[in-house]
Amino acid sequence: DAYFVGLSPYVQALAAAVPHLGGDATKQRQIIAQTRDVYEGFITAFIADRTGLVEAIMPLRPAGTLPNHVGDRLYFTEAMRTKTPAISDVIIGRVSHRPIVTIAVPILDEAGAAVGVAGGSLDLSKFQRFVQESPPPPVAPITNVDQHVRELYARPHSPPPPLQGPPRGPLVAASSRAYPGRSPQPP
Repeated sequence: DAYFVGLSPYVQALAAAVPHLGGDATKQRQIIAQTRDVYEGFITAFIADRTGLVEAIMPLRPAGTLPNHVGDRLYFTEAMRTKTPAISDVIIGRVSHRPIVTIAVPILDEAGAAVGVAGGSLDLSKFQRFVQESPPPPVAPITNVDQHVRELYARPHSPPPPLQGPPRGPLVAASSRAYPGRSPQPP
């Protein structure tokens, strides 16, 4: 979580800028593009209204694509309800179909009311590239798990599809024994 919290200032800056753009979609896309340029790990960045309808998103979607809606996502409802940044669980992106974590920051009006959410989704498949491209120590496997101890990627054995199936391997089993409150089974 500390890694993701460290990235939230980028999304907070986006949320702070939105009220000054006057609803101008071109300016919204420009500020989103600048946010994505600062940190290239964001697979998408977006601005959604109070209902969760995405008003601006980068990268742009092909013409004729239905507008995205994030109003049913927990990160959206939490950011709107608490008026504080929210970080999602590891989820499968609706557009990318890859494991992502989304940082959502409420957009507040002058009175302090939440009028929308700015968000950035981080592509966790980059961890898979790290695992594939890093030479392993001779006897050390590499296993990435999410906060629910679901295996995302592993080496030397083949991982289950993202966020599916119980984790395998001695490291994950030992971790489950060391932290009895965590279950290696998906929630």
